[in-house]
Amino acid sequence: MTFKIKRKKTILDKENLILFGYDVKLDTINGGFTNFDIGNEEELIDYVLEGINDSILDSNNINRRPYYITLSIILFSKLNNVTSIEYITDNYVSIVNREDIVSS
Repeated sequence: MTFKIKRKKTILDKENLILFGYDVKLDTINGGFTNFDIGNEEELIDYVLEGINDSILDSNNINRRPYYITLSIILFSKLNNVTSIEYITDNYVSIVNREDIVSS
């Protein structure tokens, strides 16, 4: 199953809803998940997002690619269990999978 953690972050003067996707396995006997700790992941996401600002994105974006690609590279490098990241603004939805970044 896919489990998503939702956060809001203003990036380049646009509010983004960011969904962090995880592939998890349900524990039907004990409840919850067998391979996933929600609390730890939420704390890690909050910590990583606090350290990201527009100037960090600009300094890491040497190829002038869309900011969500640069942000995804940073996030995937720090959040090992995330399998996908969705960015939602008023005008678009972008979904980046870990293998999209790793294979490029």
